[in-house]
Amino acid sequence: MDWRGGVMTDFTLIDGSVVDSNSVDYMLFCEALNLSKKPLNQRRAFLMKLRKKHVQRVEKLEYWLKLIWSKKNDFTGERQSTLI
Repeated sequence: MDWRGGVMTDFTLIDGSVVDSNSVDYMLFCEALNLSKKPLNQRRAFLMKLRKKHVQRVEKLEYWLKLIWSKKNDFTGERQSTLI
């Protein structure tokens, strides 16, 4: 249980790291996953605006976005149905 009384769940992210549902890495991965579904111009605008004050956060989001896009298409070019 976490401090709010909720149950923490462990997740294995696409890079192989195991995190709980309250971790910063999980939050950033979910944010990047959501961002990956937005049009390119919205992603760029969001990251440019965020970069002014949160450089490390943007770097981590870019890391996850690159992994998400590489996992969406496997080596045969077929789309993967899920990432988590």
